[in-house]
Amino acid sequence: MVRSNQYGRSMVEMLGVLAIIGVLSVAGIAGYSKAMEKYNTNKLVDQFFIILHNLTTAVAGGQPVTQLANNTVVDALRILPTEMGKAAKCRHALGGQCYVTGGGDGTIISIRFKDLPPKACIELSTIDLRGAKGKSIVNAANSITVTSSTCAVEDGEGNCKSSQFRSIAQATKECRGKLNAVIFTFNVL
Repeated sequence: MVRSNQYGRSMVEMLGVLAIIGVLSVAGIAGYSKAMEKYNTNKLVDQFFIILHNLTTAVAGGQPVTQLANNTVVDALRILPTEMGKAAKCRHALGGQCYVTGGGDGTIISIRFKDLPPKACIELSTIDLRGAKGKSIVNAANSITVTSSTCAVEDGEGNCKSSQFRSIAQATKECRGKLNAVIFTFNVL
């Protein structure tokens, strides 16, 4: 009498288990990548509002806009969030360049984000600041006022494509390139 006491799994069963693990791993990695992209895009939007708040506070405190063109002044006033680095080498949440500048005539402040992937470009360029248009963001004698050219998507040469609030459909058409730039412009009263 021959007894077969074989325990364990066959090669086919093991390959089936490995295939299932592989499929689940790929789905998990794809989901993680998408979640990280969304997280970084949300962080980029947060960085914009932090910069806007810090600029508003500085201008309301009497800081001349013309000095904001100086990176040392931007750093001294802590306009940029710490994780973005110093003004001369500012990097936003997605790793691209960013700039905060004051106009030479003392009436315009710009916040510019470069090297944006399409989804982040769409998210930034559709921020609706129209409700603040013509209103002071800070109620002070020297305050930032949102103008009609709140936000503009740039072309390859740094020129504005448009200067009004855009719908998602418009932003999708404008943010087609691999890397895009968005600039916000504010008047100072």
